[in-house]
Amino acid sequence: MTFRPLVSYAGRLLGFEHESAEDHIALHHARGRLYEAPLIEHMRTLPEIRGRWMLDIGAHVGNHAAAMLAAGEVAGVIACEPTERYHALCAALRSIDPLGSRWNAMRVAVGDGEVVELVPPPPGNSGMARVRVAEDGVVTMRVDEMARELDVGLVKIDVEGHERHVILGALATLRRCRPVVVVEGARDMLDALLEALGYAWDSTWCATPTHVYRVTS
Repeated sequence: MTFRPLVSYAGRLLGFEHESAEDHIALHHARGRLYEAPLIEHMRTLPEIRGRWMLDIGAHVGNHAAAMLAAGEVAGVIACEPTERYHALCAALRSIDPLGSRWNAMRVAVGDGEVVELVPPPPGNSGMARVRVAEDGVVTMRVDEMARELDVGLVKIDVEGHERHVILGALATLRRCRPVVVVEGARDMLDALLEALGYAWDSTWCATPTHVYRVTS
């Protein structure tokens, strides 16, 4: 049976869907709280995002995407999720914008055009589903393809170890739009990759370290 908690945020009711009430993120929603709420509050304070689009790569059930859409600082959201949680993602975004005028959910794996396969998550934490490079599977879509005509102000990446591929597939967008980048992963690798593009580390959040990078000049 689907578990459907409601979370009040920014004067709106966000509707989430989970396969189990015991799932890690569902436990936060069951208490009426957003998952990683301090990070979301920090993202909202950044002037670079205002009136521009958010890309949520690895959006899961839409926790971050729906919150940012409800808050109103971003012009709209493109959210990508390759697993069955895509349907929950759509439901969360639809609870804020029933007509879909400010969001687009895509059931795609994002990377740099490599072939990947889906790896199921461990029990109790569906947010840890991931993809890995494989000989047979699906071809990933590049951020540069989906964002070609958008003014992007925020890119959030939570892809359980695949972040380097996502960033390499977003180079043109990062150079053109200079968005804030929020990414979970190993900071030494991310520093080297993003500093070469003119970014600097801003701050780190969450139990699974998630780093905020902003353009230095």
